[in-house]
Parts: sequence; structure tokens; C-alpha cells
Amino acid sequence: MSDHQPDEETPLLGDISSAHPPPRKGNPLPKLQIAIVLLLQVCEPLTSQSIYPYINKVSTLCMAKKQLCLSGSSSSVNLTLLEVTNGK
Repeated sequence: MSDHQPDEETPLLGDISSAHPPPRKGNPLPKLQIAIVLLLQVCEPLTSQSIYPYINKVSTLCMAKKQLCLSGSSSSVNLTLLEVTNGK
């Protein structure tokens, strides 16, 4: 290097053309993680098909809960209407 003072024409990073980056070492593939993802991709369709034997029970339960909620809400509305009309 020379002993001159830096000025506005002096490159901040030095001589870039002569500097070569060190060769990069290749990263190995994460084989275990890839195997787990592939296994999950195979298992997902199988698990999504396993709900079909139970879907009738689930839908019956949902319909029963819906009916119970609707009947309960209509009776509470009827009680409220009775209180309002009797209060006048």
C-alpha cells in the first residue's frame, strides 16, 4: 500500500477487482426434514378420508344442538314478549 492520504477519489472498500471471495462450501440437503414433509404429504389424504364413517353422527349431533338452541331462544323471546305485554 502507498503512504498517501485518502481523499474523495480513494475507494472505501479498497481494490475490489483483486479481491476474490472464498469458495463457498455446498450446504447438504436436510434429508430428514424432507422425508418428514413427504411422509406428512402422504398421510394427509388418508387422514382426511377417515372422517367419513363418523360424519353421520357428527351431523346428527350438530342438528340436535341447533334445534335445542333455536327452541331455547324462541321460548326466551316468548317470555320476554309476555313480560312486555303484561307490563303495560
